[in-house]
Amino acid sequence: MFALLLWMMFTEPQDPMAVFKRMEGNWSVQFLQIDEAGNYLPIGSSDSEFKVLLDGKLVQETTTVKTAQNVFPIINQFSYDSVRGVYRKSSTDAVSGNMDIQEGELNNGLIHFTNTKYQTWFVTPSGTELGFYLIFEFMDADRMVMTARLSTDHGETWDDFQILHYNRVK
Repeated sequence: MFALLLWMMFTEPQDPMAVFKRMEGNWSVQFLQIDEAGNYLPIGSSDSEFKVLLDGKLVQETTTVKTAQNVFPIINQFSYDSVRGVYRKSSTDAVSGNMDIQEGELNNGLIHFTNTKYQTWFVTPSGTELGFYLIFEFMDADRMVMTARLSTDHGETWDDFQILHYNRVK
């Protein structure tokens, strides 16, 4: 028992940012969005670049989303709050300029994020406040899937919304 305690005290803790650091590089992203019939249809794409910054404390994704209606840049940043034991994701786009702040945890290899704690709702032109629940699934070193759910009632209920397929550009 004493040996186990010593090993735990002097063993380097696993890097919680490792899951995002492995994203470093260039990615092609395909966006699918659910329609009224419950089918996911392609709506756009983007080219993303992930960079590891601040000695590995921050991973930044710079991307430009291209749909039939819009082309707009977004910057996403990922970090880990070791004091509180949560991941954070911030997103700022060139449409609203608002920073959406989300918190999440790693469960069974998936990272779950929501923006309900900070209430950084995306506000539509009609005034509807949208909440987002994001799940990041790291398939392997060259593929990641982000599933987005949407709430129009501040996180009381969630509806399927989008799936983003990330594929590494080689």
